[in-house]
Amino acid sequence: MATSVTSIVSQVALANGLPPWVALDIMAVESGGNPNAVGDNGTSFGLFQLHKGGGQGDGYSVSQLLDPLTNAEIAIPPIARAYKEAVAQGLSGFQALVYTADHSGHPDDVGYMPSSYESALYKAYESGGTDNGSVTTGTALDTSLTGLEMLSADAPQASNDPLTALDNALQFEGINLGTAINPASWGEWLIKNFDALVLRVVLCFVGLVLILVGLLRVIGGGNAGTGANRAATIAMMAR
Repeated sequence: MATSVTSIVSQVALANGLPPWVALDIMAVESGGNPNAVGDNGTSFGLFQLHKGGGQGDGYSVSQLLDPLTNAEIAIPPIARAYKEAVAQGLSGFQALVYTADHSGHPDDVGYMPSSYESALYKAYESGGTDNGSVTTGTALDTSLTGLEMLSADAPQASNDPLTALDNALQFEGINLGTAINPASWGEWLIKNFDALVLRVVLCFVGLVLILVGLLRVIGGGNAGTGANRAATIAMMAR
């Protein structure tokens, strides 16, 4: 990661009253510090992967979003607000980082954070995050984050191994194999993904109802047709 990128993000963070490590850790997971990163099938851009089409990137050109300073100036104010909320709730360290990311649009809607994204945040936090906001640019932080470049927080990683591919897909949905076989973790996962589960159940129920209605109409139409044919046959025989 170029030192200039770290410097830009740190300065914008400080200008918004945000400890730089918070912004740097989120940036590390979103783009690996690559200002030219493009994700989400060509709809998310730059250091913080600002999304065009209903996201924070709306109203800006692609060239603006790929500019490190502009990208940081758009992304960091919501991050700073979410971090202040986290601190007001008594959160600190990694818990504050997770809350901040989740409540500032990273990676998506509030309450939906895949375990793969949370794991990446933890790696970034352990690599360089501090609770007092002190960041040394151009040293260990930059080196440690390069391995996280373009980490798949937006889509499952491709793999030739079926089990690995399955695990990656589950992680994208906020599930990992460890959680799946550990009953103690089910409650936490259910709470975190409750809204998404309710929506899917409702959609499945509506789909089943529509299928049932369609089948009943087909069966009813067939019986009505058969009855009409029989009546016509009887009438002809009567003549």
